[in-house]
Amino acid sequence: MKISADLKQLAYKTANRVIEKFRNKELKGNDEELIVIEATMIKVGIDKSHSIIEEHNKANKNEGIELTEDFILFMVCKNNHLFSRIYNRYKTDRFLEDIPLDLIIEDWKETKNQVSGIEKYFNTEDEHFNNNAYYWYIHLKDKKLFPDIEVPFMILSEYLHFLRNFNIPISCVDKLKNKMDEHKLNKEQKLFIFDKINGLIANADIETQNNLSHINIEVLDSRWNIEPYQDLNYEQYSIEYIVEEASKIEDFFERLRFFKHRKLEYEKEAQELGWDIGLGNEIQVEIEVLEKLIASSNINHKSGKSTEELLGKVQGFIKNGQTLKAIEYLLDEDKIAIESIKFGFLQLSGQWKENEWKVNLGLVNDTEAGQTRNRITNAVLNLAKEIEK
Repeated sequence: MKISADLKQLAYKTANRVIEKFRNKELKGNDEELIVIEATMIKVGIDKSHSIIEEHNKANKNEGIELTEDFILFMVCKNNHLFSRIYNRYKTDRFLEDIPLDLIIEDWKETKNQVSGIEKYFNTEDEHFNNNAYYWYIHLKDKKLFPDIEVPFMILSEYLHFLRNFNIPISCVDKLKNKMDEHKLNKEQKLFIFDKINGLIANADIETQNNLSHINIEVLDSRWNIEPYQDLNYEQYSIEYIVEEASKIEDFFERLRFFKHRKLEYEKEAQELGWDIGLGNEIQVEIEVLEKLIASSNINHKSGKSTEELLGKVQGFIKNGQTLKAIEYLLDEDKIAIESIKFGFLQLSGQWKENEWKVNLGLVNDTEAGQTRNRITNAVLNLAKEIEK
């Protein structure tokens, strides 16, 4: 599971904004506690992932078991509804800064009620099915493929029946097709079901793949009868096609965003369908080339200011004791091209606000608070120097 850096940044910033709104007693309604819990899980998942990884890997260094930041965040957020709404904004290529936080919260409340019936499919006896079910929900919740979003989950849960009855493959797949007919699924809906079942089997462990091999043949044959695979349009999976589409985007930063979204879309589809033609690696090459070009240009795409001018403004804020304002100056107008540096500033912003919150509550004394402010200020200056490189 790979979670992009800009999605992490978006999630982290949103979580901090929700928590801050709660601290300011601006959240209303009975759901406020739950959304704050979800926001806190996102924030802690990102803030503490490195220390968790370090402790785990140190304790298990002789067992060859290593954790990654993406794995921790995935486990923390896979059933987190706030994270799913943030992901939706990220996926649809909209800047969160352009959307009032109140709309995010209302969106969360409205869709939260829709999730309750779906969540049972995230908590079955098969973890492989659970993880895939969450991504089906992400894929379907904002589309109109199924008027009743619970229908495909109910049909796809036949996979659990397959696991227990793999010795009767024809009967298993007939039952699956009967359910499709009962709900009067159209061609596109049936293709969705067959492709997701195929992906489940293809990405299962070796023993399960072997057990379900005959069922897989029946599923592929049924899918083939609806629309043979060779009749599908594979142009979208050509790096030449993607590069040509990207070349139509004049703004380099928007082009970079386009490449990242296409890579994310491809990797999700490859995982679900059980095939990988290496397109993700080819897109990553294009991303790295474009990132180097942007970094070497030394010009910000929105402000048009040189790096020297930006740093001068930041140093001016810090000289006047306005460290937080310096960070927000860079983040609010999206002046940083390098994603890792931007994420670093987001974390420092969160640390600064947390320190001030502790001061207001009397949880730290003036000396401790001052030491934290100095540490963060120095970190901001050191990180700002990285922009020049």
